[in-house]
Amino acid sequence: MKNTIHSASFPIFNSSLKFNKSPFVLLLFAIFLFASNYAYGQLPVPYGFESGFQGWTNNGNDSGRVNFNTFSCNGDYSIYSKDDQTNKNRITSPQLDLTSYTDVNISFCHKSRRLDQGEGFSLQYYNESSWSTERTFSYGTDFFNNGTTNAHSFSVTLSTNTNTFATNSGLRFSGPANANNDYNYFDDVVITAISTPINDSCTNAITLVPSEFCTPILGTTTHSSQSLAGCVGTADDDVWYSFAASRTEHTIEVEPTTLYDPVIEVFDSCGGSSLGCEDSTGGTSSESLSITGLSIGSTYYVRIYSYYNGSAENGEFKICVTTPCMPSKAIGTSTLGCPSVEVGGVGLDSTTPPTIDCTIGETTIEATYLELGDTSDYTVESIPFNPPFQFGCLENPVSVNLDDVFSPVITLPFKFCFYDKTYTSFVIGSNGVISFDTSLANGPSGWNTTNNIPNNINATESGAILNFGPAIFGVHHDIDPTIGGEVGYQLINLDTGCRALVASWYNVPMYYDNSLSYTGMIVFYEDTNVIEVYVKEKNIDGGSPWNDGNASIGLQADSNTATLPLGRNTLSPNWTATNEAWRFVPAGPAITDLKWYEGSISSANEIADPNDDGQITVSPSATTTYFAEVTYTLCGGSKIIETDETTVTITGDKTWNGSVSTAWENPNNWTPVGVPVATNCITIPVTANDPILSGTTDGFGYNLTIGDGVTLTEQSNASLTIEDVIIIEPNGDLEVQDSASVIQITDVVTNENTGNARVQREVSDINTLDYVYWSSPVNVFDIEDISPSTSNLFIYNWSPTEVNGTTGQHGTWINTTENMTPGKGYIVRGIAGTAIADTAEFVGTMNNGQLSYPISRGSYTGADYAGIGNTATSEDDNWNLLGNPYPSAISLDDFVTANPSIDGTLYFWRHLNLASNTINDAFYENYIYNYRDKDYLAANSLGSTPAGFNGYIASGQGFFALMLDSAPTPNTVSFNNTMRGVYANDGFYRDALDNPENKHRIWLDLVKEDNSALPILVGFADGATNEIDRLYDGFSINQSENQFYSLLSDQRLTIQGKALPFEDTDTIPLGYKSSTSGIFTLTINKLDGLFESALQDIYLEDTELNIIHDLRVNPYIFSSDQGTFDNRFILRFNAVTLSTNAQDILANVYIKSINKTINVTSSLSEIKTFELYDVTGRTIYKNLKVGNTNYTHQTNNLSAGTYIVKVSLENGATVSKKLMI
Repeated sequence: MKNTIHSASFPIFNSSLKFNKSPFVLLLFAIFLFASNYAYGQLPVPYGFESGFQGWTNNGNDSGRVNFNTFSCNGDYSIYSKDDQTNKNRITSPQLDLTSYTDVNISFCHKSRRLDQGEGFSLQYYNESSWSTERTFSYGTDFFNNGTTNAHSFSVTLSTNTNTFATNSGLRFSGPANANNDYNYFDDVVITAISTPINDSCTNAITLVPSEFCTPILGTTTHSSQSLAGCVGTADDDVWYSFAASRTEHTIEVEPTTLYDPVIEVFDSCGGSSLGCEDSTGGTSSESLSITGLSIGSTYYVRIYSYYNGSAENGEFKICVTTPCMPSKAIGTSTLGCPSVEVGGVGLDSTTPPTIDCTIGETTIEATYLELGDTSDYTVESIPFNPPFQFGCLENPVSVNLDDVFSPVITLPFKFCFYDKTYTSFVIGSNGVISFDTSLANGPSGWNTTNNIPNNINATESGAILNFGPAIFGVHHDIDPTIGGEVGYQLINLDTGCRALVASWYNVPMYYDNSLSYTGMIVFYEDTNVIEVYVKEKNIDGGSPWNDGNASIGLQADSNTATLPLGRNTLSPNWTATNEAWRFVPAGPAITDLKWYEGSISSANEIADPNDDGQITVSPSATTTYFAEVTYTLCGGSKIIETDETTVTITGDKTWNGSVSTAWENPNNWTPVGVPVATNCITIPVTANDPILSGTTDGFGYNLTIGDGVTLTEQSNASLTIEDVIIIEPNGDLEVQDSASVIQITDVVTNENTGNARVQREVSDINTLDYVYWSSPVNVFDIEDISPSTSNLFIYNWSPTEVNGTTGQHGTWINTTENMTPGKGYIVRGIAGTAIADTAEFVGTMNNGQLSYPISRGSYTGADYAGIGNTATSEDDNWNLLGNPYPSAISLDDFVTANPSIDGTLYFWRHLNLASNTINDAFYENYIYNYRDKDYLAANSLGSTPAGFNGYIASGQGFFALMLDSAPTPNTVSFNNTMRGVYANDGFYRDALDNPENKHRIWLDLVKEDNSALPILVGFADGATNEIDRLYDGFSINQSENQFYSLLSDQRLTIQGKALPFEDTDTIPLGYKSSTSGIFTLTINKLDGLFESALQDIYLEDTELNIIHDLRVNPYIFSSDQGTFDNRFILRFNAVTLSTNAQDILANVYIKSINKTINVTSSLSEIKTFELYDVTGRTIYKNLKVGNTNYTHQTNNLSAGTYIVKVSLENGATVSKKLMI
């Protein structure tokens, strides 16, 4: 089967068909398979005759189609023409529409049989009106082998220049011969349109781009036509090109491949004037034409043609336009090639650091600079390929048209240090090496390299051994400048302000295979002595390869010392490179020194770089400029100093300007306008008005800096909350008046506050014999300065355990004159001699953050024993005198919760009574002035007795705490900033109001006939249990002959907390002790929570008289004998004395609020009434006739809040319960 494409007559679904021609031929098959048998309008058209005539026709017995592969060129079939009967031996093609073509080629394969010399066949063309013979082929003239084993290939071109192409054109073969058995066979006929080159006319000229070196494109003159007469020869095949002039002179170069004897002509426009014509060579030699006087930017036209007439000399060629080499004076580019420094954010080079919020407080900046050592050693690193200058057209060419030589001596334009020696001249080798050994000048550089560097034999040539000495290799290999390219050097100025010397080998051919080339560069940087090697293109030479492919990059000091990149030595495995770069940096002892400055460059502003890593972390309080200064000490001892700066911009800062008044709260007193908020960093400089926080002002800020010469005043009851640090400069001042507060939030381990504040605490109406309990809010303060006129004989601290010559040991007062320890309590008698009357002023750095103070206890845990004039208990050696260490109040709840080693009840001295020497007690034993123990206010998480403590321990306040026997010893109490807040700081002794949160409390007083009262507190609170709780139950420390207390597990309590939810069946036993008989009154002092509602009953049961008394109506007055009575009184919350059965009934009453419904269930007694009240006592709903054991009430219309349900049962019992709805 033939490997050709067949006509439309070929069966489409011939399953045996196989195609192995190109995809282009397959495409033709797809096209022609569906074409008309009679008129083909699209060429090419192939005919293989395997499926039939494919539209060809014969006109007699002497022409036709034959099935015999001996007569075909491919496959089995061919067509034929025989003998001389012209009316029978013609075989004709289908009709062809050739009107769209200008040139058509007919190719075919031919075989012959039994032809005589001179016989043959003709190819004829039909132009729709007549036939013409286009060519006759004769045996002996056009083919020379007769017989079916010899195939001939022929091609005939028809052109509209000589023929008329018609819609119904045709072709035919006719084989005139003198015998009936003389045959011509035809096969593989292909009719093809011939394309003329696209640039056959000047208007379609192909654009060429001029370049320094020839980058040719391929062209052809085949099938082209003449545009105009040639400047020499016959221009019947000219083609056109154009280029835009980039210089005033360009050269057009043409290298023929199949074109014969090319001619070049240049025009200033299409149809314009000829600027030059060149035909100085002949045959297949190259031609070039240089044109001068060009206008830069103008377009010029080039035509190429063969000198000779006819198509035989037409063919292909290579063409390019080159630009004459012109040295450049452009500025070179470099990053770290010269001494420089850039400052910015870490990793941002010279980019300004990001703006930071003042609350962040710090940022890190870095200096990016070329850190250099001296040249005793080098490091090498790969760098991005960014050559500082052009490779070609350097100002000073060397080794022009010379191979394997060193240049004459070249004077360096600057001193250059290389391996600890200073050089002023060097030589360049044509094979990619630079040597500082100038004795090599004008001598051979060798080409044969067989040793790695360093070595004393760097190259050989014709038996000569060459040692390059101190040298730079980059790339050193055998190249040949005699063939082409450039070798040269030039001093350049860099955009960094420094200079460099570049030496380049540009497009220099390899020695063996000149089609391969090398382009590379070596750069010397002035002052820094940095060396860079750039390799634009490095190939392995031809041959086996030539010179074994040896090549090297590196520095050589001598035959023993060198620095090279990995894999780039002479005998390394052969390598190629494109756009590769290496930097050799001096790495001996440093010649660079970096210094940092803040604000300006001066020794006073220098900042240390603690890690010496070019990075510093700065914490400016305002927008600040920082400078980096790098000093380079050069070879001869001269110095270069480079500086750069960056500005760290701070946002969120507020600066006091005081332009309007002294009022902190006036927004126009601040820059930018606006009162500081918690995220602002505050700076207070000297202005016309110092700032004042009035007593109604709560100030806020992130940090605070008070400048020299400035006083910030906090008036009484003002507060200032600062998130972070407070800095008071040496001559600055912060005055914190009585009851004002300074609160800090960040709970630092180490106090970072600096400078002195004045924290004032007023104590009025103090008797000269009276003592005040103190604690210092500043870090170093002399206890004697609290009351300068008080003798130091009357200043004490408390020692929990002292040997008193008794059964146990308990505490006593110890005289002291020490600096006050934060967290420790002291007592000082009276207050006198102060600058402000009745006011202690603590001067020092304000305490802040986490603090601890040691506490201790004795080991005695036995029974009470007789003390000195009193009865001592096991707890009398557990008391520790502590104090609030901050210039703000702290939460009692937070303090006792954080310190589980102490009891949750704290005791505060109220000094309500004058001193007396008649009351003996363990607290005051061995001290001549003693106080009544009832003058202590006891406070815990439930509240205080007497009422009035607000839950916050004031600044400067001392207090007693009981260390638990269960706590290990030694131990500490801890203070931290989480205990601080914008709390009332005016309750230095006691305060008027309390904030009960979810607490429901009753304060009771036992009043004697002399109207002296003994208070207790009972109540219900979240977190409390019905057992002894450290945080909610306070033991009575009253050891006098007159006591009042509640009882729990035989413990006498001054405060008793019970668990929620409250049940009105709860009862609380009360006890008292009286030193005399008489009339007493038990009365309500204060109520809160659910007890504030009149609906909640409060009764006192007197078991001795069998009386249940409503305390809400009036106090209970009773008479009593002298003694202790722990079983007489019970505090209760309903009036019914319940039987055991009734108690069971109440225990089975359930009151719940679920999904907006109150559900009441009483399983043992029917519900009589249901009543619902709000916390104010207002009746919300009543049902006085329930009569069922279950009852529900919808609460959809009620707002969320606390309500009280009161339910009475048929047995007379009453149940009340508080619900959250």
